[in-house]
Amino acid sequence: MSPRPAPPYGRSRPAARHRTARPPRDPRPRHGHAGRTRYAFEAHPEDDDFIQPGTLYREVMTHTDRDHLVDNIVAHLGQGVERFIQERAISDYWAKADSDLGRRIAQGLKRGRYEAGQWLT
Repeated sequence: MSPRPAPPYGRSRPAARHRTARPPRDPRPRHGHAGRTRYAFEAHPEDDDFIQPGTLYREVMTHTDRDHLVDNIVAHLGQGVERFIQERAISDYWAKADSDLGRRIAQGLKRGRYEAGQWLT
């Protein structure tokens, strides 16, 4: 077999067009497999993404496990991560899971104290 000739301009077909924005979701129910009706997800006020990690930290992990977790987070956040990103990670994620965890990470990064949703110097 002889090699196949290269397509013109290096492409065999036009480049894929990427959509930058999706159309709005239709809120009406859709009928899926076996006659089941599917609805778009709606968040409830009592939904909280931080209850389970906070319970894991407080009630499941041993003191040694908590120390290792804090050491790992501090080590990774301390490797060339800008200060505003460190502060946002602590206030938006770690402190919401558990205030003690957020405080210990802030102390490990030497960022002052984080209490009641604000930075104290």
